[in-house]
Amino acid sequence: MAARTRAVHGATTSKSFIYDALNRLNSAGLVKINGAVPSTIPMLRLSYDMLGNLCTKSPLSGGTVTYQYAGPAGCAQHGSLGSPHAAIFVGGIAYGYDTDGNQTSGNGRAIAYNALN
Repeated sequence: MAARTRAVHGATTSKSFIYDALNRLNSAGLVKINGAVPSTIPMLRLSYDMLGNLCTKSPLSGGTVTYQYAGPAGCAQHGSLGSPHAAIFVGGIAYGYDTDGNQTSGNGRAIAYNALN
């Protein structure tokens, strides 16, 4: 989908989407908000490594969220042990995993698994 428009009571909001060669979302922008074109188009921007891991996300609200992985991934920050797809930090929030690769903690929650795992 390259664009989406919706109208509520005659006022339209339009979004545009840009994808990379692997059809992953690279950016999305609000090009019309309630019928008006903003002077600065709010954009969401995403970057990926060669493994397909999300490395950074720059949300519409500003700032950049950085993802850090346990194993050798292609992002700027990564560990040397563990799964290359296990995000251990997302925007400064830590996530933990057991030896089977199951997530056990993150963002203020604890997760337990039974023997069937």
